Amino acid sequence: MISLAAITLGGGAVYVGLQWYDRARGVKRKPLYTVLQNTPGSDVETASEDESHRDISLSTNYHIAGVDLDRTTAIVTLTATTAIVHIALARPLMILNGIGSVVLLIPHYFVPALDAYRNHTRDILIAYTVVTFAGFYIVKDVASWFSPIGIVCKLVELGLLTLLWHERTDHTRLLDELVKTMPATEQAQPAA
Repeated sequence: MISLAAITLGGGAVYVGLQWYDRARGVKRKPLYTVLQNTPGSDVETASEDESHRDISLSTNYHIAGVDLDRTTAIVTLTATTAIVHIALARPLMILNGIGSVVLLIPHYFVPALDAYRNHTRDILIAYTVVTFAGFYIVKDVASWFSPIGIVCKLVELGLLTLLWHERTDHTRLLDELVKTMPATEQAQPAA
């Protein structure tokens, strides 16, 4: 049986590994809303440092147990945690489910050539997580719904779904804002 400590250590190891990977590559992720801050006519604003409040809807940072996580790292950590749990259960369907989560996560964040398709990969990852979540309650009997590992894994998946959904809605809203700030183009004259 997998203990909660093993899940926590696995998630922590993934988080540390991602931080090291980003530092080794020298990558600083720049949220999309920072591109829109200086665009003339943009309604997108963030709170200044001297204000005591901050617009959470534009924030990409999450505080979990006192650790400041950006949304991408939190999504990768939660996906890796649920994948580790499914693989560690050592049942063929669970192993395939865990591998599937990782396989869907890789093109979403780690394949730069697929950045143009990030909306599609996010939607597929959301659908896969929903199927995994619902499948647990469909396939398992009622007694196993209340097992500690099942509850922890479903809470992790709910957190993952929440973060993916927020990422999706923020991205859509910010792209709409970007389109609004673009100069109007002249319409092509119809050929006579």
